Amino acid sequence: MWEKSASFILRKRVLLMFITILMTIVMGYFATKIQLTYDLPKIVPPTDPEYQAYVEFKSTFGDDGNVILLGLKSEKIYQKDFFNAYYRLSKELEKTDGVQNVISFPTLQILTRVDSIREMRLIPLSTDTAATQQEVDSLWEVIRSQLFYRDLAVKTDGSFVITGVTLKKERLNDKGRIDVINAIDNLAQKFEKEQGVEFQISGLPYIRTIFSAKINKELKLFTLLSLVVCAAIMLLFFRSFSSLLYSLIIVAITLLWSLGYIGILQYKITAVIGVIPPLIVIIGITNCIYLLNKYHAEYRSHSNKTKALVRVVSRIGKAAFLTNFTTAVGFGVFYFSGSPIMKEFGLVAFLSIMSVFVISMVTVPIMFSFLPSPTYKQTRHLENKYLGSFIDAIYWQVQNRRKVIYGITIVIMALSVWGMFKLDALGHVIDDIPAKDKISTDLKFFEKEINGVMPLEIVIDTKKPNGVKDTRTLQKMERLSRQLAKMPEFSRPVSIAELMKYANQAYNGGDSLDYRIPSALELGSITSYIPNRKGSQNLLKGFVDSTYQKARISIQMADVGSDILPGVRARVQAEIDSIFPKEEYTVNLTGTSMLFMKNNQFLVDSLFQSVTMALVVITLLLVSLFGTWRMIIISLIPNIIPLIVTSGVMGFFDIYLKPSTVIVFSIAFGISVDFTIHFVAKYRIELKKHHFRIRESVKATLHETGTSMIYTAIILFCGFSIFDFSTFGGTMWLGILTTLALVVSLLTNIFILPSMLLSIEKRRMQREMKVKPILPLAEEAEEEEND
Repeated sequence: MWEKSASFILRKRVLLMFITILMTIVMGYFATKIQLTYDLPKIVPPTDPEYQAYVEFKSTFGDDGNVILLGLKSEKIYQKDFFNAYYRLSKELEKTDGVQNVISFPTLQILTRVDSIREMRLIPLSTDTAATQQEVDSLWEVIRSQLFYRDLAVKTDGSFVITGVTLKKERLNDKGRIDVINAIDNLAQKFEKEQGVEFQISGLPYIRTIFSAKINKELKLFTLLSLVVCAAIMLLFFRSFSSLLYSLIIVAITLLWSLGYIGILQYKITAVIGVIPPLIVIIGITNCIYLLNKYHAEYRSHSNKTKALVRVVSRIGKAAFLTNFTTAVGFGVFYFSGSPIMKEFGLVAFLSIMSVFVISMVTVPIMFSFLPSPTYKQTRHLENKYLGSFIDAIYWQVQNRRKVIYGITIVIMALSVWGMFKLDALGHVIDDIPAKDKISTDLKFFEKEINGVMPLEIVIDTKKPNGVKDTRTLQKMERLSRQLAKMPEFSRPVSIAELMKYANQAYNGGDSLDYRIPSALELGSITSYIPNRKGSQNLLKGFVDSTYQKARISIQMADVGSDILPGVRARVQAEIDSIFPKEEYTVNLTGTSMLFMKNNQFLVDSLFQSVTMALVVITLLLVSLFGTWRMIIISLIPNIIPLIVTSGVMGFFDIYLKPSTVIVFSIAFGISVDFTIHFVAKYRIELKKHHFRIRESVKATLHETGTSMIYTAIILFCGFSIFDFSTFGGTMWLGILTTLALVVSLLTNIFILPSMLLSIEKRRMQREMKVKPILPLAEEAEEEEND
């Protein structure tokens, strides 16, 4: 089959090249349609009850994470010139395209009773800048009396002011949000420079936008770096610019196909999918090196270019397919994780890696068929004496010091298992942002001043229309708000209860002593003054639903982490249960913070299931290749050890389980099995060549496959090492842990695997090798035919 495929590729090379170019142009077109995501990652499936509750909340009350906060701590806020400058800044923010409204201390909207129209109206605190310091002092007296804005616009002690910028709904999940954020940033920086102060900026829209911009920047940077690093190593190996140039063309084609899949499937770039393009570059270069190495070896043996190119496909086609397939499976199983974001990652990665195989197997023979035959200089890398001596030294250790190798392995495994018990799953909303990054430092600032900015929502369903208008319901909401305000993780809650207290204050002339829940008798008079219509004067919009059956309590909280959040939720639920009788009310916790907790736990659980599935699928593949369980166990041991060692290192160094670190296990296992497949398949052939003389067979196998494994490991090591320099913590650990796992995989496959093969008795090995594999590799099948 593979020999016929090779002949077909070379006979139809012009047609196949034309089809490849045409398909690449199509894929390139779809690659231009790729967009960044600005929404929360879709991790839990759409059928999840908590996710559905969150979607229902947004459809009823609107987004919970649509406010950008600008915090400022300065004594200048009481000075006339600064007050006026801040007033002008607030007005400029209001005029910014994409901004819905702005709440800031110089432009507060004061709820006022207007008897002439029998309505409560929001009247601006001031309509122009202040003329005198006395006027500023008077305005501050009014601000202090507006208890509704306490800890929302001005901290209770007056030491800290907050400006809330609400974005329009249509800009929240649109690329135009970048322009809005940049405009706000520019205005803030201009103000900082003029006034000699510093803003702290936070809020989910701001964090997500900056996060997405960083993803886009790193996607381009690491794709370029992976090309440069892999190209440099390839040039070092082959000492040929033509080999390098055409290999880079092939890699560029595979990269465009990978991006094209994202565009065709209408997926958006996330932190997870952003890893795929650099990964494809690394795998593409590795495939090219593997194929070129075989091409040069074949050409040197008989000096026939066409025959060498045919044998590149016919002799290693199936092995290359299986190694790419096992790597693709390592990623592809995430499609079955149940998580939309990981489903997208798994599908794109699987399609991209299999496309790498097809493109490299087709284009390498075609491109090099048009080029002159390899020169001696281009094939001199096959005579690497230093590498040969290094492999001889490895074989000597394997033959003479197997007990030492086993002993060291047992000690390392024992330590790793100990470390595994220290392993824990922990996540934060801004988990991947470095602690010294301004996003992190600003968030910590807000957590110190107002206990955080992460949204938490409580939805109270009274089970009957107009139930929210009941004084008892308002009093219960007020009681719950007081209890929540005592918790150190929460900022001051805001709800319809707070609004009715503010309305009571306004109805009674603005005295702060009247900031309280109105009595049943007062409530009717006050609500008759509250306008209930569309527009900016609809005071109840966002607090209750249209039937007054449901109301919300909005809280902002600290990014406490997935380990503490369940305990916080339990305490909140206990307070809810003690205040709201279940027969009268249905109360649910939702919002970004609760969804994050659900996302984190669901993702870790589903990723473990996916990694387990990858182990099962690849084990079944080994069954089809090697036929007997003893050989399967021997093949699995060198591949399981790296996973255990990586887990142990994570445990000892407090590297927590999260999406970016769990992926490492699947990547490492898929690539490590590639080493084993090449080694054991070649070992079967060498055993027959050497009439079941195990030592000679192991030595010959080490010399041929050991060289390829070391070359491949160097490429992969350097390729994944570029992720070590990521500004995202998760991507950085992905690079570090994957390189660690790859090093351990290489060591286990060139030390432990040969040691175990040498430890098997000759008679037992003869029985094992007589079992024919279900899927014999091309070279093995060819050897059998020659015999």
